[in-house]
Amino acid sequence: MMSLLKIPTSFTFFAENKHPAVTLFVWGRKKVIPANITSMSIKEEEFSTDLNPIRATVTVSLEVIESFNPPFVYTQALKEAMSLLNLANIGDLANTIVPG
Repeated sequence: MMSLLKIPTSFTFFAENKHPAVTLFVWGRKKVIPANITSMSIKEEEFSTDLNPIRATVTVSLEVIESFNPPFVYTQALKEAMSLLNLANIGDLANTIVPG
């Protein structure tokens, strides 16, 4: 009976699955990154009077998938376009650093 009450110390999500599901990590409009979640921990720190968590710290580790994946290609293309647009302002940057 006591073995049924034993609390596990760890849990593995993808023990048998060699290819875990892809998660889209969206960090604003311009950053969409396909990734696999490698680890996640949740530490509940404060509770309401009903014992529902109202404050928690979540730690997530991601592995970015850098292949021909539409969200990754979108983010990379947007980064490259923004860097090219920034080259048009390179003259203004020189005047900012060294007034002339």
